[in-house]
Amino acid sequence: MPPISMAQQLPEYIDNLKVLLAQDNPMWPMVVERQILATLLPRLSGSRLTLEAPLWILLCLCLDGPTATPVPLCDTAWERVNHAARAGQNSSGAAPARFPKAARGLTDALAILRETGVFPRPLVSS
Repeated sequence: MPPISMAQQLPEYIDNLKVLLAQDNPMWPMVVERQILATLLPRLSGSRLTLEAPLWILLCLCLDGPTATPVPLCDTAWERVNHAARAGQNSSGAAPARFPKAARGLTDALAILRETGVFPRPLVSS
């Protein structure tokens, strides 16, 4: 049986993250930021078809918190959320993002997916 990829584990990670964040531990913001930036994104690889939806859900969680309902992904929502995340704001731009560093990392990953169709960005061969 082949090992489960990080992409396949994303939905479970998101569900577990919501449960942990409901505990409201003051250490969770630091843990979430570090997990996403130092562990999840560097180990993640896959196609836009596989990664875009769960990364979008995770981005919305990082912007608005674990109880918010993610907005449906479309080009308009992407532009608004991308701008808000880069400004350190929540998805509406009305308050600070819950996990701003992780949100910026996720917007970078989603931008690459939308541009190239895969993450990480393919290496250019000579």
